[in-house]
Amino acid sequence: MPARHSTLLTEPTPVVRTRLVSALLLAPSLLLASITFERTWYWGGGNEEAWSVEQTADGGYVVGADIGWWQNEYRVAIIKTDSLGDTLWTRPMPEQCQEGYLCLAPDGGFAIVGKHFSQTNWEDVYLVRTDSLGETRWTYRYEGPGDDYVGNLAPTADGGFIITGGFSDQVYWNGGLIKVDSSGNLQWVKVYPEDTMFGGHSVQQTPDGGYVLCGDCINLDWSGILVKTDSLGNKLWSVIWDSGGVGAVALSRDHGYVVAGTRGGGPETGAFLSKVDSVGDVQWTHYYQGMFPDTLYYGLAVSQCRDGGYVVTGHVNYEYVLLVRTDSLGESLWTRRFDGFGPSSSNWGNAVRECRDGGFVIAGCASERLVYLIKTDSAGVVYVGAKEAVPAPSVSRQIEAIPNPFTRTCVFRLSWPLADGEALTLHDASGRLVRTLSGSLNLKWDGTDSEGRRLPAGIYFCTLDNGAKRISRKLVLTD
Repeated sequence: MPARHSTLLTEPTPVVRTRLVSALLLAPSLLLASITFERTWYWGGGNEEAWSVEQTADGGYVVGADIGWWQNEYRVAIIKTDSLGDTLWTRPMPEQCQEGYLCLAPDGGFAIVGKHFSQTNWEDVYLVRTDSLGETRWTYRYEGPGDDYVGNLAPTADGGFIITGGFSDQVYWNGGLIKVDSSGNLQWVKVYPEDTMFGGHSVQQTPDGGYVLCGDCINLDWSGILVKTDSLGNKLWSVIWDSGGVGAVALSRDHGYVVAGTRGGGPETGAFLSKVDSVGDVQWTHYYQGMFPDTLYYGLAVSQCRDGGYVVTGHVNYEYVLLVRTDSLGESLWTRRFDGFGPSSSNWGNAVRECRDGGFVIAGCASERLVYLIKTDSAGVVYVGAKEAVPAPSVSRQIEAIPNPFTRTCVFRLSWPLADGEALTLHDASGRLVRTLSGSLNLKWDGTDSEGRRLPAGIYFCTLDNGAKRISRKLVLTD
């Protein structure tokens, strides 16, 4: 069941710093608080978007993102940056998928989940667990009876992960939960058809060991829903907001919950925050309506701040990323907007976190569907400077052999498609050529030579040499 995935190192091309000011120009005491920037990346394949972001122990950031059409497949990647937003490395996931929701693991590694495309089921849930360098430790794929999609994931106290999304029984979509243990084994699946919940967008483990998830449901009309469960995913209670949708849920310090979403359509369209106590009673709701373009039309992410207030991100009619800071009762303190490279129909924020320096980091999408990362100060400000989109760093060529050692079949996974005329050559320990392989990104060797004869156990080497670069990997064939 566990799978290994070789490290895919990026070239050391730095991403141009955008809107970056050294705090030393302002005051030495503001060194941390004054690091701000905006970053965009593009791979050139379209449909590129950041879905999640977390600050890491080294002060940098890790982003889960779609990188578009990469090597003839849709791929999700983990992007690691330093504290200035400059790229340290990028790791595409082993198989094709979209919508990369990422969380931190207790050991400093990461988990990222997306919707996987296969020939048997068009869309499955695909979870990848990595170490702190993005090296894959194991993968898990949930294949339900119909198409499934992913809403988000969160770490659990037992070292595992909880995933929410929409799971189809080939007739209806049902919002629900998937629980996976720390080794990538499925523990249970729950859906909530009694609430006509058809999709989960956000999930958290609660202090009592249970879970809280939010999403969309049908209650006379399109509505938002919050569901509280026990530790096995059994529903305890739910709250429904009519004429709208709920995009995210966060835990509050008093063991309650705060949800962000949107209400209605037409002149009443606007984002809202609702505070719910630990037993499911709504304590307050605030609607954020005002004059365009400073009205948050949809709240896609929310997080509680250290002072007890909240920060929300989303979009204004898909034209601007909006950041709203509130007090502990949901009253707006300030609003900031970011427009990528100018107002367009594709700017929004999907995730927001308060950083250790008191500022905020937002991940989302910029003009023309670029991966977008914004770091502000504690007042939501990005200092003015140059802004430029740059190509994402390329992924270096690597060969992964699975399994190795092997007895019957070894699969070679390549991080790039072979060009016409390129091939992998297999040699024994004496250097004698025994087999040549060409074709797709995944090549198989059954331990035989070019005449189909079984080769003896021992050490072999697979090699690619195109004249410009030579890559080789040692293989062990066993009896």
